[in-house]
Amino acid sequence: EKCTTESLILSLFTSAGRPVAFRKAQVTAPEKPKAKVRIAIDLGASSGRVIAGIVSDGKLELQEIHRFGNPAVELPSGLYWNILGLFHEILTGLKKAIEAHGDDIASIGIDTWGCDFGLFDANGELIAPPHQYRDPRFEGMADRMHALLPEVEVYGQTGIKTNFYNSSLHLLALSLKNPNLLREATTLLFVPDILAYWLTGEKAVERTIASTSQLLNPHTGEWAFDVIDALGLPRKLFGKIVAPGDILGKLRPELEAMLGRSDIPLVVAPSHDTGSAVA
Repeated sequence: EKCTTESLILSLFTSAGRPVAFRKAQVTAPEKPKAKVRIAIDLGASSGRVIAGIVSDGKLELQEIHRFGNPAVELPSGLYWNILGLFHEILTGLKKAIEAHGDDIASIGIDTWGCDFGLFDANGELIAPPHQYRDPRFEGMADRMHALLPEVEVYGQTGIKTNFYNSSLHLLALSLKNPNLLREATTLLFVPDILAYWLTGEKAVERTIASTSQLLNPHTGEWAFDVIDALGLPRKLFGKIVAPGDILGKLRPELEAMLGRSDIPLVVAPSHDTGSAVA
């Protein structure tokens, strides 16, 4: 967990650049520049944290700002993540971080576990909140998928072996059990992308989190539409892919009254926690 957070923080420094000290004329002992702060939102399958990372004198200091649980929510329609509760906790953590570090905060980044996704309609409303990858809707879906496209072809195009947690199987289950929902939906976002959208108002899918879906072509870095088409999934769901290091956008202006700032950029980090751990 510590390794993942450190790597996420360091990726934000690499992406956004280190603070630069400017020498003032006629000053014999220039004042040491104040270290900039990067905020990591690090979510795991059982808990989450908001961490402040400060690099000073070549050393990385991590300050835990806010920690919270991430329990499952079981409903009659299945097993879900409490995505609204997670967003509330993230806002709480960001508010605490801004209170502690103010204008020194230079950027924010997010990483989470992989695979799980939500669906949005044309108005930007969440119409299908994220199921947990353990939700039993995946049962029987591997056989159905391989009847449409053999495993060797799926693996050849995605580099991912079929497992119960793959987004591909959960989307296939959704297409069979609730096809109207897929027709209504216009955008698929994974958990870190949902949170980034709610923070910035910008919809995009980060590449490392997309790679966990079994629907990304690792050779092109784009969606594996041959697999998507074979499964009968609507192409419209699979939108823009962004890479680690991109600037997704700044916090929404509406959040300033709550947080105290809205001018902080969200830097796209490797959003899959494994990707952040090895970045």
